[in-house]
Amino acid sequence: MRAVIQERIAEGSRCTSFCYQRLHRIDHLLATFLYFGCRSAQKDHHYASEWQSLNNEQKIHYRVAFSRDGPEGEKRTYVQDLLKVDAFEVWNLVGKQHGWVLISG
Repeated sequence: MRAVIQERIAEGSRCTSFCYQRLHRIDHLLATFLYFGCRSAQKDHHYASEWQSLNNEQKIHYRVAFSRDGPEGEKRTYVQDLLKVDAFEVWNLVGKQHGWVLISG
């Protein structure tokens, strides 16, 4: 996954402030969404600082779900939950503009 992201960045991947709002237009050749799922932020959140840095630099749109963090008895968060929340953006990027959504974890 890291190599794919690095290649996308080298090709000019960027995700401007439009990526963080309800999108009406994304440059699909450049926009890259990364959804990363893992059990714990402390145990298996690989390349966390790199992904967050790229997100802060608006080179990718990064979302993460930690399925085992949080209090017992509370609903767990999984990547599919984030995809539901972002359904409009994901459909706009993939379904209408043929962009890239990467899922890892």
